[in-house]
Amino acid sequence: MHRIGILGLDSSHPSAFASVLERMPSMTISGVWDGGAVREPATVQSFAQTHDATIVDSPASLVDHVDGVMVLSVNWDTHVSLATPFLEAGVPVLIDKPLAGDLESLARLEEVAGQTPLYGGSALGYHPTLLEWPTGGAKRQLWVAGYEHPFYYGAHLTSTARRLAGADWRSVIPTNQPGQTVQVTFENDVVATIRFDGGDDPGAFGLLDVGEVTRTTLIEGSNSDERRSMYESYLAGFRATIEGSIDESARLLDGARLLLATRGALDHTERLEPTSPTLADVHADGRSFLESYQPYVAHSGSSTN
Repeated sequence: MHRIGILGLDSSHPSAFASVLERMPSMTISGVWDGGAVREPATVQSFAQTHDATIVDSPASLVDHVDGVMVLSVNWDTHVSLATPFLEAGVPVLIDKPLAGDLESLARLEEVAGQTPLYGGSALGYHPTLLEWPTGGAKRQLWVAGYEHPFYYGAHLTSTARRLAGADWRSVIPTNQPGQTVQVTFENDVVATIRFDGGDDPGAFGLLDVGEVTRTTLIEGSNSDERRSMYESYLAGFRATIEGSIDESARLLDGARLLLATRGALDHTERLEPTSPTLADVHADGRSFLESYQPYVAHSGSSTN
């Protein structure tokens, strides 16, 4: 049985993920920690009782008692420090999107992880329709549109584009198209156009894929069956990571650097490559985002937060 620790109950993901984990073979929630930034102690107590998990006073106290840990705090500035003791102990870590808000933090995460596999980012690419789409491909173009916060929700877009492209990104350029829109070229010449500020009434993600076959999909957070299926595939990947059959660390980190590059390209109105000096100056403030964050309530909007 794989014992799972959960760090941070800020968003809707901990409860949603926990309900999926409980139905998966060989997975059980062992312990939970929350920093109190969003949830009241009563919520933490209720979560622990519902999932028969032990509440711990510090994240590091779980290290010797879990086989995998999920870092789910909304403030991405805390992700690296929360993950570090587990990675150093060889415990695989799932880090929710976005992984980190600056290049230095991502470099530190990669160094600390070493040979310990990372997993996480966005679950959007594990939507059942997108799992039927190919990765890579010649003369292929992708269009991806999201909504609201361009960094927090934008992580869904860059992570999914990176997964579908099947190669590291080569360049990001801002475009003169409407809205906050960039064009990403990947090492295998797949091109993705990403718009971060699409319509949010209702909040939805739209994707168009043009290659040997043309495909489209619209994903709305209000569809609970689709969301559950997406989370099942996503967390099956985490189980495979714990069991040592997959390691998606390189793709995950490249997608996180791509997210930073899209922000830098839009803020500085310039083309960015992985070695561009501007990339080192990009910083998205997780604490500032947390201050304005409101947790999802089932009847009030999308649960992709």
